[in-house]
Amino acid sequence: MDFSGLGMIAHLYDLKQIEIFRGAQSSIYGPNSIAGLISMKSKDPIKDSEMGISLSGGSNSHASIKNHINLKVIDDLFIRLSGSYNYIDGFRENITRNISNTNKREELFSRMKLNFIPNKKFKFLATFIYSDLNNGYDAWAPNNNTNFKTYSDDNGLDSQTSYGYSLRSNFYGQYDFTLISSFTKTDLVHSYDSDWGDSLYWANNHDWSPESFPDSYYLYKYFDQNNKNRSNFTHELRASFGPLLLGIYYKDLNEKDQAMGWLFDGEATDATSDFQFKAIAGYAQYRHNFSTLFNFKANFRIEQNNYYYNGLSQGYNENWEKVYLDSVQFKTNDRMVGFRAAFTYNKNISTNYFSTFSQGYKSGGINQQPYLSNINRTYDPEYVRSFEFGLKQKTNKYRSNFTLFLNNRINQQVSVSSQQDEGNPNSFLFYTANAGSGKNFGIEFDHSHDLITFLSFNTSIGILKTWVDKFSYITANGKNYGGGREAAMAPTLMGSFGFNFSILNLYIVTNTSYKSEYYFSDSHNNISKPYSLTNITIGKSYKKINVKLWAKNIFDRRYPVRGFYFGLIPPEFENKLWLSYGDPRQLGLTIDYKF
Repeated sequence: MDFSGLGMIAHLYDLKQIEIFRGAQSSIYGPNSIAGLISMKSKDPIKDSEMGISLSGGSNSHASIKNHINLKVIDDLFIRLSGSYNYIDGFRENITRNISNTNKREELFSRMKLNFIPNKKFKFLATFIYSDLNNGYDAWAPNNNTNFKTYSDDNGLDSQTSYGYSLRSNFYGQYDFTLISSFTKTDLVHSYDSDWGDSLYWANNHDWSPESFPDSYYLYKYFDQNNKNRSNFTHELRASFGPLLLGIYYKDLNEKDQAMGWLFDGEATDATSDFQFKAIAGYAQYRHNFSTLFNFKANFRIEQNNYYYNGLSQGYNENWEKVYLDSVQFKTNDRMVGFRAAFTYNKNISTNYFSTFSQGYKSGGINQQPYLSNINRTYDPEYVRSFEFGLKQKTNKYRSNFTLFLNNRINQQVSVSSQQDEGNPNSFLFYTANAGSGKNFGIEFDHSHDLITFLSFNTSIGILKTWVDKFSYITANGKNYGGGREAAMAPTLMGSFGFNFSILNLYIVTNTSYKSEYYFSDSHNNISKPYSLTNITIGKSYKKINVKLWAKNIFDRRYPVRGFYFGLIPPEFENKLWLSYGDPRQLGLTIDYKF
């Protein structure tokens, strides 16, 4: 099922495996894997009956229940049901409203899978999912405090309701065929208090009141809401002829958006839009073993994307009468090519070398924000050409992976945060633009080692050097320039290390991660601070029961995860860096039981 661009839908319970694919994978998985891919596969129904349940509780009102059951329905038909509910208050204390769940995470997820195997030549797997993510959004404060106190007086939401189904049909014979069809539907609401405060806060802390500004005062109150309704059909057919695999792919996506934002003593604007996207692709993969030591695999994909956008906005004229503004219509298409060639040399049973050369791509598109200027409305596809060289080693005592990579980004897409209307925080928008080009160079290394029978050690390190060419974009103050430096959200150094102690069914697992400083955005030059986080789990297993105590961010570090730069405080609206912080320390207890 395809939930591209929506996020929030993945759940980690009842998974069979998680695979991490590095480098461009567009020739296999399309435009959503320009620089790699994380693939999560849930467990399929099996012949044996099984059942399990997991209960968790912790600080900040955390409560969670997860369960699964696997049954045989009739001969050759098996069913697997799984579900989860998770709640936490979101770590924020809203001073204005005197409540502590305005940033809550309340998530319900369910999945049903049916596996029908009538004979050795046919297999059918049907999957149905339902997800209701009723999350709040209240993550920013107008004083940048690190105590997680907020002052908003309007209720923000980051909610998503989704359902979907897929049918995978396999035929096994002289040639193998696979047909995959899926449908998903999502209703999404993202809303927030744009000024992050109430009238009392602005009066007490910044003297913004009718008494102080009798001639220029207005009620400083903004709110923004975006409702999305998206439906998505996908169909894929694959045919395998020995070492050769051929496939075709089709996608039909339709999204209807409704955006609402207003200033109670000023301009008001509503907007609706219809976005249609169609994609068709053909791909091929070929494998060849030159010998038992040397292997080769090549992939090729060509894809055609067609976009149509129609947007209509409303505003107020000089007489405060609501009027329709000129509609915005765009129709465009792109054709993209991706490829990948991989060589593997198996030196011996424990050591192999690999190298790859690939071109990945990421679709262009249309920015849908109703306030965006026309010059920033569309953006073009991005291409990444990558070279990788690596080494993998595995013995009874240790496992090591080393990778060196070089990427050349062509027509690079960057995320720009721009205030389109000075003095109006509701016009502070994110949109996608193209820089000329960019480059990435990096090294990745991970190692795990069994030190003694009951103690193991693991570590990883990643070094990344990036560059974005200089580019321009339009704001309320005219043309601004970005780039000419490292990419945003790309720390130079990341690493982790941890220990796993296990004896007599008692285990202790520790992990400490580190992230160096990085630019918050491609459109301003503010930088984060480096930070490290430590998590600890202590558990005990007894037959079918597993009990564990856990602590996340045990040293209660404060670390910013996002940084905006714009004018918020009236009446001068001086540009300033605003920070939102990651989760503080969280403690909890989890009990797992398998029947």
